[in-house]
Amino acid sequence: MYCAYLKTVKTTATKNLQLLAVKRTELSHPEYQIFNEDSNELITQVKGDILYLNPPYNGREYGSYYHLLNTIALYDIDFEPRGKAGLRPYNTSKFCLRSEVENGMIDLLQK
Repeated sequence: MYCAYLKTVKTTATKNLQLLAVKRTELSHPEYQIFNEDSNELITQVKGDILYLNPPYNGREYGSYYHLLNTIALYDIDFEPRGKAGLRPYNTSKFCLRSEVENGMIDLLQK
């Protein structure tokens, strides 16, 4: 879990980490597409044979758990962490809101 707060830093976390960008031509399947959008909007813009859904299964928002990975993926070198966990701003998914999850899933599946 990436949102956990530790009172002391583990020794393994102090090692240097080097991230290298992967060039699209270096991948074995260059026909991939990556999206970072609301699934209920994206579903109207793409076509395919298989749909894999992995919505949050409880009220815990993914944005708070994966903020470090999101910062890396966005290559956001100007991001300044806030608070104890260093969270970045994120939008709350309708799939994490009890009052919206049912209608959100019905809407997605109908589209």
